[in-house]
Amino acid sequence: MKKLILGVITLCLLIACQKESLSDIELQTTTTVSNIQAYKAEITVAGQVLTSSESFSWGVAYSLTSIPKLDNNRVTFMNSGNTVTDMIMLENLLPEMVYYVQPFCERNSEFYFSDEIVSFQTDSIPYEIGEYGPAGGLVYYVDPAGWGLEMSTYEYANNDWGCLEEVLGTTDTIGAGSANTALILTDCPEVGTAPDLCNNHTEGGFTNWHLPSRADLELIHDSLESPGYWEPSGSDYLSSTDCTNPSYGYASYYAYDIVDGHGISAQKGIAYRFFPVRRFEF
Repeated sequence: MKKLILGVITLCLLIACQKESLSDIELQTTTTVSNIQAYKAEITVAGQVLTSSESFSWGVAYSLTSIPKLDNNRVTFMNSGNTVTDMIMLENLLPEMVYYVQPFCERNSEFYFSDEIVSFQTDSIPYEIGEYGPAGGLVYYVDPAGWGLEMSTYEYANNDWGCLEEVLGTTDTIGAGSANTALILTDCPEVGTAPDLCNNHTEGGFTNWHLPSRADLELIHDSLESPGYWEPSGSDYLSSTDCTNPSYGYASYYAYDIVDGHGISAQKGIAYRFFPVRRFEF
């Protein structure tokens, strides 16, 4: 009799363990895709675990193959529990590609996948390098996060910074020209200078123009001038990046030889050519 009782207990424990196994967790989900763009899309999942009352983390696997759970591309929702109704943005996707999405829940590093798999196709890139942007300028940068940069084809000649002292805080990164221009005008709000003219430039119905950073000018050389999308009127162009190296012996900022493709330090007070640039969203 004792052996029979022990056998029954052992069998019950085995059944209990099997109920927590991967194959016994059943999900019911409804997945929708919206706001599809070239590089991103919104995924909404409404779901529940039918065979367990435990708390789970929820997410989706996504892939260019038809079985997403075999791919390591997975994102997790912020909330957790036995049910979920949540939205997450898939980013850094490839344009004009078909993606497959499969919901999952996870507990103790074990993943339980829904049988539901939905697919969607990303859009084409709305703006290409060398094409005209929304304001009519030439596009020289497109970011997978959904924004880009365009340069005006209108050039200003023979203007300078108008700010002989050092301007602290300017940086030399792509897209930093807007913040740089604001810093320059805060320290030196003179009318008719290169930062002022770019800040007040209007083109294509847009007013958010600014003086480009040195990195912007380098990128314009690589993306537009070298491939032949744009032919500059001169060689040296102003940037909004201050040059703080005291060894030059004079107040200076970075300019760029956009024909030969190299940076130079320009003495403040000496006029150079320049053009405005702007950021746009898509």
